[in-house]
Amino acid sequence: MDNVNTETQKQVILLVDDEPMILEIFSEVLRDAGFEVDTASNGNEALLKATERKYDLILLDIMMNEGPDGIEVLKIIKSEKEKYHNPIVVMLTNISIANNIKDALYYGAEGYLVKVSLSNELLVKNVKGYLKGFRE
Repeated sequence: MDNVNTETQKQVILLVDDEPMILEIFSEVLRDAGFEVDTASNGNEALLKATERKYDLILLDIMMNEGPDGIEVLKIIKSEKEKYHNPIVVMLTNISIANNIKDALYYGAEGYLVKVSLSNELLVKNVKGYLKGFRE
């Protein structure tokens, strides 16, 4: 069966954040957990990569300094699902401002994670949960 994800078939994640340390740490943790991880440091790079490859999950920072912010990228991805291969999108934030989170969920994010409260184990557990919960 083509659509069966086993432990030997790596799920592919796009990690989008403008903080190099977050990209380095989170991608290493996720790779160690068996995921294939690509990274993007801004919204424009994320949109380009998401057209070129099908991602199972996009972890998308809400606030980025260069190009469109995470909410704008989310709107584009969700409004053009075919072009961007309809990935699961989970927002990353260091701030739990209710309006940002509310906007992200309204525009189609499947959830959000607060970066400062994530241990390595919690990051992996949440990613696995989102992937299992939103894909058959």
